[in-house]
Amino acid sequence: MNSIEEKPIKQTSFLDALIPITVLVCLLGAAVYLFGDNSSSGPNQIALLFATFTAALIGLKNGYTWKKLEQAMIEGITLSLGAIIILLMVGALIGTWLLSGTVPTLIYYGLQIINPSWFYAASCLICGIVAMSIGSSWTTAATIGVALLGVATGLGLEQVVTAGAVISGAYFGDKLSPLSETTNLAPAVAGADLFEHIHHMLWTTVPSFIIALIIFIFMGFNAGGSTEAGRIDEIVNYDQESVAIYQKSSTGLRILFTLNSWKMIQENPLLGVGTGDFPHEYKKISIPDSPGGPFAENPHNMYVLVLAQLGIVGLLSMLSIFYYQIKLSFNSSSKFTKDFSIAIPLLFLLIMLSDSYLLGHYTGLLFIFFSSFLYKDFERS
Repeated sequence: MNSIEEKPIKQTSFLDALIPITVLVCLLGAAVYLFGDNSSSGPNQIALLFATFTAALIGLKNGYTWKKLEQAMIEGITLSLGAIIILLMVGALIGTWLLSGTVPTLIYYGLQIINPSWFYAASCLICGIVAMSIGSSWTTAATIGVALLGVATGLGLEQVVTAGAVISGAYFGDKLSPLSETTNLAPAVAGADLFEHIHHMLWTTVPSFIIALIIFIFMGFNAGGSTEAGRIDEIVNYDQESVAIYQKSSTGLRILFTLNSWKMIQENPLLGVGTGDFPHEYKKISIPDSPGGPFAENPHNMYVLVLAQLGIVGLLSMLSIFYYQIKLSFNSSSKFTKDFSIAIPLLFLLIMLSDSYLLGHYTGLLFIFFSSFLYKDFERS
């Protein structure tokens, strides 16, 4: 063992560094070629794992022990943890805004407040402010951007120009936001100060944003928008009855699934109906009780799914995993690791109210991945 640990470490050559990148590019290209749009549903992740395995083999060849490689991976992951947390919260924020009716509300009031002459510039500015506040261009485009496109349609303005204004503002705010995952990741990897990094980006970002605003103001005053009251009323006065029908609402569907699942739970409260029997048992209840409703493979609520399939015993077992993770987190000597180790189970406990996230291989694998690193070395006090 000592001879293995004392093996001299070779300097990594250019060819050694190039091999994992080449393997990754080739595998990703093959995944896209063979699976097309479905490559992101598993093949790309396998390609990343094979590239990581290739890099590890080269490290072992050059004299690194597996312990050192593992420590290097942990350090690399630690640098990007801030960005990963932000991405997780961004996904939760998008879902919250879409389910709570934020986007329709913005469309409703936007049609009545914004003047068409200033609309393009206002869209750019609003998206810039929102993106800077939340640190995400994708969230801004997926929520505020969608709402502004709806407003543009109502005002008779060009959707293409509106999309350009949304993207311009969203990326401006994202680049200069201290909450942005990419803005945090770049100085973390380079070893620079976050706000010094933002300060240097001002020299290129602010002038380009000002130029874009001037262009959008000019285009807005030359646009042929309409502010006719009849046109606006026709759009905002939507049929409320159709919105209330569960087929038209993501929230309504979840309520329907939960109500039907609750009847299954009442029949088998202790042990549930079994791990693979939910769709079959749900259909038995759905056909007589909600004949117009869709069938469900799962109720889009992790707690309801576990309670229906595994009963109270299964639910308590699942919750015990999160309880012990939080309990172990307090034994960490590092404040950052402690806070992050507490945040991960709390985040999953929250988002599992809106979908069966541990059932999906993306989020399930993400949970297992973080758990394997965060809790493996904690000692009981």
